[in-house]
Amino acid sequence: MDNSAALLQQIMGDKETLILLLTVATGFLIGKAFRLVAKVMFSFFAVLLFFIFGLQYVGFINITINYDSVALFMQTVYNKLSAIGLSEQAFFWVPFIYSLRKSRIPSIS
Repeated sequence: MDNSAALLQQIMGDKETLILLLTVATGFLIGKAFRLVAKVMFSFFAVLLFFIFGLQYVGFINITINYDSVALFMQTVYNKLSAIGLSEQAFFWVPFIYSLRKSRIPSIS
């Protein structure tokens, strides 16, 4: 009992340690709040996307994809990344390593 009180006094008595603890706690709370906001936004957009797909399935709206625009966009991204030397990493290594993760490999057994 006496040791824990002395430890608490030592931690709270040092101003630098107290400031460090407050900084870490504040960063932790900001990170938790940011994750919560990101999850809420992701959920909202996922529900909105499924709602739009449902409207398309029923036939109220028609969504078409312009493949020429998609190809032009990907070509532009590849050229920009080639200019700074990251095209191989973005278009080969990142998908390759991502596909090798254990959870992404379908099991045979």
